[in-house]
Amino acid sequence: SYCAALLMRDVSPDLSLEARCQSLHEMATKDPLTQVANRAEFNRVHEMFVVAHLERQLPCSLIIADIDHFKKVNDTFGHQAGDSVLKAFAALLKRSIRPGDLVARFGGEEFVILCTDSTNAVTAQRADAIRADFSQMPHPDLGRRSCTSSFGVTEIQAGDTPATMVARADRALYEAKER
Repeated sequence: SYCAALLMRDVSPDLSLEARCQSLHEMATKDPLTQVANRAEFNRVHEMFVVAHLERQLPCSLIIADIDHFKKVNDTFGHQAGDSVLKAFAALLKRSIRPGDLVARFGGEEFVILCTDSTNAVTAQRADAIRADFSQMPHPDLGRRSCTSSFGVTEIQAGDTPATMVARADRALYEAKER
């Protein structure tokens, strides 16, 4: 009688634990469509921003950005076209930030940018440059038409909380949209 032992080893590429953790971290912190931070990650980082900048008495600013008439884009050209506009806007925001800043999708067509060590005046100039760039950007899915966007900017103030900063930037965004 014969006896055989068969030893098999799976050598298929196996993600390391570190790579799997990185992947899970990205799933938990990134917006899947636009690949910028999601709202939960923004809330987590914003809390730290406020504490750190108030402690160190350094300026930091918050931008809230919104794509104008976005519902009309979806209604006229479809959700796939709307998604491509969102991706293009997010990519422009990502290209426009500095190291230490954070871009996040706040919800729908609204995005936020945390600008570290940046005054209101400097941040407002940055926001205006992004607004101008976006208004010049042709979108293939919209028949090469462009879209416009509105921005609200605020700088941290003594006694601020993340909520008070967001509320002030939101009011500024509302005023920009009214104009």
